[in-house]
Amino acid sequence: MNVGEHSSGVHPLDVASGSIVLMWMNNWLPAIATLLTVIWFAIRIYETVTVQKFIRRLRKNRKTSDEGMPTEME
Repeated sequence: MNVGEHSSGVHPLDVASGSIVLMWMNNWLPAIATLLTVIWFAIRIYETVTVQKFIRRLRKNRKTSDEGMPTEME
């Protein structure tokens, strides 16, 4: 899935993930379901346009700072 694109099934999955977190907070679910939910939310956050712009900016800054570094001579 490209950044900014949303399929029709994504939003119901987000609601389900949020429900799983709430059930975990009430001790209704085992830890493995909660771990999978946290992973799902992390992936969703990583895919957002804001985070992708931030990552692109970090990579660009790292690349420009590495180019200015002198290389070691053998």
